[in-house]
Amino acid sequence: MKSIARFLSSNKGFTFGVGTLLLFVILKMIPTFADVCYRNFIFQLFRFIWDCTINLLPFSLVYIFIPAIPFILFFYFRKSSRSLVTIFVSLLNLAGIVFSLFMWMWGFNYCCSLVAPLERTTALSKQELFEFGIEIAENLNTTELTVFDDVSSYDNDIVEIGQAVEKQIRMHDIKVWGNPKLRILELTGKLRRLGIAGFYFPFTGQAYVDNTFLATTRNFIIAHELSHSYGIASEAEADFIAYLALKNSNLISVRARYLNYCADLELLRSIRYQLYLLEDAIRLELDSKLNENILTELKAIKLNAAEYPEYFPGMQSTVNDKYLKLMGIEEGVMNYDRFIDLAWEYHHRAR
Repeated sequence: MKSIARFLSSNKGFTFGVGTLLLFVILKMIPTFADVCYRNFIFQLFRFIWDCTINLLPFSLVYIFIPAIPFILFFYFRKSSRSLVTIFVSLLNLAGIVFSLFMWMWGFNYCCSLVAPLERTTALSKQELFEFGIEIAENLNTTELTVFDDVSSYDNDIVEIGQAVEKQIRMHDIKVWGNPKLRILELTGKLRRLGIAGFYFPFTGQAYVDNTFLATTRNFIIAHELSHSYGIASEAEADFIAYLALKNSNLISVRARYLNYCADLELLRSIRYQLYLLEDAIRLELDSKLNENILTELKAIKLNAAEYPEYFPGMQSTVNDKYLKLMGIEEGVMNYDRFIDLAWEYHHRAR
């Protein structure tokens, strides 16, 4: 027992990691406590500090952080002896530090309550999915796309989307102390080829999106990643907050109507994919209800995706699935599918 205590006291990084893990387990059991102490206080402190300091810089901090990693590792390990045991212990300490910083800076949001719990307990049937798809298709078919020719500016989209996301976050009783930043990464699709559309990086407090997406899909990804920036951990809920933000932005402006269109288009794509998995004939029947403009938009999105095939097909999905399950989201990547259920409830509750 003394040897364990001695090991823990002399290896503070590893001890920090173990303590953080134990706290994660405890907070998972009492999400309301995590809401009050972490999401609405500790995380907001980090959010405020980032947004009032390093996030004032007008560039993507990840461009500095990633190249700095080799230097950080060099200075961390330079005093280690060549003993395998020493190297292994050093790695344990480093893993403990990285894990703990990740959890304290953002990861404990996985312990918090759902912001949009589902009321129904059964999945949507194929018929319900089809009928919901028809409903969204009718919204899209009546959209006049020609008025959207001048609304593709990155900066303006990000500003308006950010304001809309923050409004939704506040409406879901989550405190907002900062002003999260999102950057478009000019990596010519390299991020996308890794299977990553965008991500929130706790160590810089910024969200990032690949620059190669078409505007219609890019806007939804921006809103999704900004939702993570505000502490939404669930992928389905980040999608749902993104959908609500784009649907309910200032509907007076043409740009806002465009964001409304982007929201419904992403929802339709999600419904079509689910129908494709369940029974493709129904998905084809839904497609027959779409006008030529929407079909052309869907084809353009598909062709754009084909330009950036993944380096390792399926690997990112597998890694993400394992990660989400480790963070307590039992359904893993299937959690994304819950977005359709949330949107269905939203539309039918509004009637």
